[in-house]
Amino acid sequence: MDLNELRKLIAETVKERQVLLAQPVLNEGSFSRAKSHIEDKGTPFVMISAYRGGKGTPGNRQRHKEMKSAFKTAGFPFVEMIGGYSEDEFGDVTEPSLLVLDQVRPDVAKEAPLFDVAQALAKRYEQDSFIYGAPAQTSDGQVASKQDPLFGGVKPMMDIRAYDSSGQVINAPWAGPWTSLTTAKEDDIYWSVVGGKKGKLAESLNKYKKMIPLKRQDAMIKDHYLKSARGALEFLETKRKA
Repeated sequence: MDLNELRKLIAETVKERQVLLAQPVLNEGSFSRAKSHIEDKGTPFVMISAYRGGKGTPGNRQRHKEMKSAFKTAGFPFVEMIGGYSEDEFGDVTEPSLLVLDQVRPDVAKEAPLFDVAQALAKRYEQDSFIYGAPAQTSDGQVASKQDPLFGGVKPMMDIRAYDSSGQVINAPWAGPWTSLTTAKEDDIYWSVVGGKKGKLAESLNKYKKMIPLKRQDAMIKDHYLKSARGALEFLETKRKA
């Protein structure tokens, strides 16, 4: 490796470490870095969408653009992402959304706490819910921690839940709590609710009805997802009648 290659490598490393602090993060490739900040350092975060009624609804792209601008102005870096995941048998469950980190940006001062900004934007863009995660606390007010099963040591234990636009925890099985950023991002039932996808929820319900538990843990998982899918369908039906 010559001197120019070494300088380039150093510059790229410094840039990667600073990108979440220096400017909003605007690509899915930055998700792994954001995930590390959350799961290794306990950085509070928000997952939220500005979309209503699916990707084909008029005005959704503009709403998404406006929400990005609002978080940028409020001083928070973010990653554009897709909530949910694809499963060929049951179709796509995708919702363009933002993963917003509660980190300092030296170029913009924070206007308000991240949770308050997310709540206000959820109300502005008529979102029934948003996800907020922060380090869990012990009974004496200390940050709760857990053992890292892969690399040893300890990591902060995150408390990740869905909240409504008034800032209240949603007490429903489809609304968390989740144990990690990944489980929240890939929860097809939650993102089906966000996108109003009743058909996908019905398919998920049928899928878990057919699941044959092989052990007690499987039975518990099946029961959880059945309750989640049924509760989500009831929630969307209540919204339809409101």
